Amino acid sequence: MFRRTFSVIMTPAMVLMGLVAPSIYLYVGIKEAMDGSATAAIFWFLLWGHIISAIISAIIVLPVLAILAVLAGAATSLITLAFRMQKRGLDSLPFRVSRKD
Repeated sequence: MFRRTFSVIMTPAMVLMGLVAPSIYLYVGIKEAMDGSATAAIFWFLLWGHIISAIISAIIVLPVLAILAVLAGAATSLITLAFRMQKRGLDSLPFRVSRKD
């Protein structure tokens, strides 16, 4: 249950990283071009902009959503454990518990 909940929360993290990385890439590249340093803009767009923007977006997005995913996974695991213990407790009673017809 923990793994399933963790992966459900981390799926939007991958989408969010895919949105943040191009925006960082374009923002820095356009800012460099507007500042008048065409060489820096060309190097950013062609050489290291792809890698650095992906790393920066991973540093921004992944830790926050990973912490939230761990908390959500722990909560679902605890709820599952509580229901399992409640069922085990009902099964171990010396009498049967059922609804009246």
